[in-house]
Amino acid sequence: MTTAPRCERGEAGARCDVAVVFVEQWMREGADLPDLSLSGSQNALIEAVAAANPRTIVVLVTGGPVLMPWLDKVGAVLEAWYPGNRGAGAIANILTGAVNPSGRLPITFPQSESQLPRPVIPGIDIRQPRLQWIGNQILFDVDYTEDANVGYKWSRRRS
Repeated sequence: MTTAPRCERGEAGARCDVAVVFVEQWMREGADLPDLSLSGSQNALIEAVAAANPRTIVVLVTGGPVLMPWLDKVGAVLEAWYPGNRGAGAIANILTGAVNPSGRLPITFPQSESQLPRPVIPGIDIRQPRLQWIGNQILFDVDYTEDANVGYKWSRRRS
């Protein structure tokens, strides 16, 4: 068995057999994100590492779908969700091939926000004039026209 050379951080993975980039998008119940983009310069980091090494694996630590403008430039994407205390070992087992995750995503990852049933979330910008404060809650009108066509049903219906 041969050992790959140890790759240092500043090399951006150019000399390595594979580069692994972890990115995150933190969310919580009751606080919608304004869009599906990764925060900060995470997309730029992935682009830079993938340019240096096309065998880049991106590990997403997210609570939902994210836009992946770099998808065709990386070798693989692993959605880890919020893996918890034993997540590091589980991710390592998948990346090394010790286990086959053989799973299916329970949600649809759109290629762009235009593929969402509701690309703009009403009330995401509290400066909108339609909003009313009642106590510590913001009230606004939402017109739900999707019926049962939500999640994968919406995506399937649109394709």
